[in-house]
Amino acid sequence: AWYRQRWGLEGVTASYDLAAEQLVELLGALPVGSVEVTLHQHMPMFHMEHCVFCRFLSDGTDFKDCGRPCEKHKVELLDRSGA
Repeated sequence: AWYRQRWGLEGVTASYDLAAEQLVELLGALPVGSVEVTLHQHMPMFHMEHCVFCRFLSDGTDFKDCGRPCEKHKVELLDRSGA
């Protein structure tokens, strides 16, 4: 809500990595119709809170303590079709 008021935004797009509870909280804090939610899109690769590389390539629990294994190894994700 602060960003919306501070910058005079008419709407915002929810971040891809929000958990369901975080999305519900965001929707409850802003006027109806002012939040866009992406339902399906190719996920861009970047450091995020819920990172599969952190989960399987480190002992860390999130981006703050994972040691960023994605920067030390060649990592790739394949979907069910191999793309």
